[in-house]
Amino acid sequence: RNAEKRPDIEWVVGDAFNLPFEDESFDVVIDKSTTDAVSCDKDHIHENMTKMYGEVQRVLKKGGTFLVFSAVEHVPRTGLRLPHLSFEIEEKELYLPFASLWAFVSVKSQRPAMSNEEALRQAQMA
Repeated sequence: RNAEKRPDIEWVVGDAFNLPFEDESFDVVIDKSTTDAVSCDKDHIHENMTKMYGEVQRVLKKGGTFLVFSAVEHVPRTGLRLPHLSFEIEEKELYLPFASLWAFVSVKSQRPAMSNEEALRQAQMA
């Protein structure tokens, strides 16, 4: 339905754990509740967040911004600080009637201390 209303946008269906884009190809990546959906798998939450946020780190240009909107603030608060990521993070609570929503503005900085592969190995052992 959105493709018909917005014909100038290229719509891509992809896998959040294996994004179909080149390294450092975006200035901004927006997550509106994908974190919330992926974090529902409690048995694999660490592995899922390691993969998904690692993919965002990979496709985001240095100095680029990753915006996460989440109703469960503890997941992005912890996930965005995993050792294979390098974000400068600012978080804000957005006040809504009868709801809670958090915004995490994460700017990609220097190279991370750990590779995505090493972080995934550690997540799978956790």
